[in-house]
Amino acid sequence: MPFAPFVGVNHHGQSILLGCGLVSNEDTVTFVWLFRTWLTCMFGNPPNAIITDQDRAMQNAIEQSGLKYSLNKRNKLSDCETFNCGQIMIIIKQNKQTNRLGKPVVFAH
Repeated sequence: MPFAPFVGVNHHGQSILLGCGLVSNEDTVTFVWLFRTWLTCMFGNPPNAIITDQDRAMQNAIEQSGLKYSLNKRNKLSDCETFNCGQIMIIIKQNKQTNRLGKPVVFAH
């Protein structure tokens, strides 16, 4: 069974496990259920960002569950052609165009 962690960052910059799920299938229906259940547990508050392995079923589930709309609304983004556009805009908004080594972050499509 695939493990689906929901990880956040606390005020010390440390990763913390907020919740997790064990999914029986890696299909759109299962991911929609997982994301909607997560939103319910979080009282409808979407995460600031989602990091995925670019799985097509997960991408479809993000759109169908309303997470894509919620993320764009929360981060004041218009709907982008690709979901990665939102991630790039968040990096720019947070002024994180360089990594810890001071090297520029390269955005590749």
